[in-house]
Amino acid sequence: MGLFGPKLIPKTSYGYRPPLGATSHGWKCTNSDCRISNHEVVRRWPKACNGCGSPTDPLFDEPWEHEAEGIELQWTILHDPERDGGLTQDYWEVWQFKDALLRGDRAGIAQARESAQRYTRNKLSTESWWFPGHVYFHYTWYGLKARDLAGTADDLLFWTSVSSVEDVENNNSNRTNARQVVDQADQFFQAGGASQPKAAQIIQGVQKIAEAAWPILNYPQQDAVKRMTRN
Repeated sequence: MGLFGPKLIPKTSYGYRPPLGATSHGWKCTNSDCRISNHEVVRRWPKACNGCGSPTDPLFDEPWEHEAEGIELQWTILHDPERDGGLTQDYWEVWQFKDALLRGDRAGIAQARESAQRYTRNKLSTESWWFPGHVYFHYTWYGLKARDLAGTADDLLFWTSVSSVEDVENNNSNRTNARQVVDQADQFFQAGGASQPKAAQIIQGVQKIAEAAWPILNYPQQDAVKRMTRN
C-alpha cells in the first residue's frame, strides 16, 4: 500500500496490464541472456534486474499470476516460439485447460480436451523427441485437483493409448513418459478412481506400459502398479 493508496504495477513487457490492486512477490529479468528472478518485495516499479540491469517483469500473486501467464504464453508463441525449448505451445494447451477448470466452464473444458488430443497426435507424428506427458501429466494433475475423476479417466485412457515404450530403457522421452503415466495413474486411484467405469481399461493400459518399462520404474512406482493390478 502506497502513501495515497495501492500502486498500479505497470504494463509488462509481454503486454499484460495488471489491474489496480494487483500484487506481486518478486520479479524476473526480461533479458533473454539473463532470465534470473528473485522473490523479493518490489516497492517501486519499474525495477531493474539486480544481475544485468535490464528491465524486469513482476512475479504476480494469484489470480493475476494465472491471467498474466496466459497473455505471456500467447506473446511468446508469436514473438519467441523457441523459448523454453519450443514447449510454449504445450504450456498454452495446458493453460487453456486449467483456465476452463478454474472458471467451471464445461464447454471450455471439453474443447480443451479435444484440442489436446489433436495436438498430441500431431506432435507425435511430427516430433520424434516429444512425448504426451508434456501435456497429459499436467492435464491429469489439474483434473485431479479439481476432483474431475471422470474427465481424468478419459485423459489417462487416451494418454496410455498413445504412449510408446519403444527402447524405453534408453529412450529418455519414452522412459520419462512411462514413469509419469504410472505416477499419475497411482494418484488417480488414490483419489478414488477405482469407482470410475473406465478404471479397468486404465489399469490394462498402465499394465501394458509397466510390463515393458519395469526395469526403469523405481520401487514406489512398481508398488503402485502392483496395487493397481490387484484391484
